[in-house]
Amino acid sequence: MNEIIKAGQILWQLKLNDSHSGNISKRSGNGFIITKTGTMLGFLDKSDICPVDMSEKIPQAASSESDIHKFIYTNLTSCNAIIHSHPVYATVLSYFYMHIKPFDYEGKFYFPNGINIVQDRTQIGGDSGIVILKNHGLFVWQDNMDEAIKITSTAESSSRLIYKRLLLEHIVQQRG
Repeated sequence: MNEIIKAGQILWQLKLNDSHSGNISKRSGNGFIITKTGTMLGFLDKSDICPVDMSEKIPQAASSESDIHKFIYTNLTSCNAIIHSHPVYATVLSYFYMHIKPFDYEGKFYFPNGINIVQDRTQIGGDSGIVILKNHGLFVWQDNMDEAIKITSTAESSSRLIYKRLLLEHIVQQRG
């Protein structure tokens, strides 16, 4: 639980979510634990986290996107942590593109094949460990919570650089 609380604080401090958006989960026993619907990720406590048993129906209090977390945990046994965030720049880029290719050193290192943008929740998953759900937000699944935080943060940093580069290229082109 403490890892989820810490991750929520970091996401809030890095402005990767607004006050009540996103969700975080961690594999646990025969299922996973996940933030409840409507929680403030930056100010979580233990009562904001709900257990989900993989063999049972998802509890009503669990995040409204618990089904995606359950799908990922079921199909990717190496995944132990999932972060769903709503970072501004990655989400804006998803409005215009179906794939982004970072040009910065960190982005190229962590996303050598770029980051896919998918139209539908059913397309989330796979070996990449990251996807942007078009006009919605970022889903990151990794072996541990620290990796999930790092990938989330790096994706938004690369997206911010891509956005600013596109903006400056447009300004330069307009000036001739």
